Amino acid sequence: MKKVVVLLLVLTMAASVYAENIVTGVYDSTTAGSSFTSGDGAKLPVSLNLKSGDNTPEKIVVGFSSTDVGSISAPNTPVTSAKLTPVTDAPVGDHVVGTAYLAEDVYLFYQIQSANSYNITVSTKALAGTSGGFLDWEVSNAEGDTALSIGGTEDGASYTSVTYPHTGTTSYSKFDSIKLEMETASYLEKPADNYSAKITVTVESVGAGA
Repeated sequence: MKKVVVLLLVLTMAASVYAENIVTGVYDSTTAGSSFTSGDGAKLPVSLNLKSGDNTPEKIVVGFSSTDVGSISAPNTPVTSAKLTPVTDAPVGDHVVGTAYLAEDVYLFYQIQSANSYNITVSTKALAGTSGGFLDWEVSNAEGDTALSIGGTEDGASYTSVTYPHTGTTSYSKFDSIKLEMETASYLEKPADNYSAKITVTVESVGAGA
């Protein structure tokens, strides 16, 4: 047993003599106390901080585009207003006479890169006339799988807002691009007026520091 212990000590000492010397930054065999051994060299620790903090990079982009914003880095073509087209003579697709619909391409989109958590909330109210009347309408997803259904009733109240969560601790990035479909209830017995509403998308902090 003693012979085994002695042998292990000898091997350990030999290993320490010939152990590779890997230093941080720059290895120099001429440094005092340094004796070159095959396998010596330098190392460079590399890190990436994506945790929440003062120095954490963050990018939040939300809004409306006339083109599909199909990736986390895709550019957008801003839309600042939209007009509904009335159906006056014959049905247009699923839109019947006496309703109005969105004939142009408008995409609601968001692009989030953050370690923090946010809720992206979309809301609107009824189309309000300048004389005080209201016209029901609905905004929904024209295509794709993302659920969207908001609108407004004649008393001007909002439908339940739609919220899409971004959880930074689960995924650093999240994006979506939703082609909007808009349709009104019948305007045939409504007063001739200028009706308007706003669709709003907001980003709200969730959790600590909200």
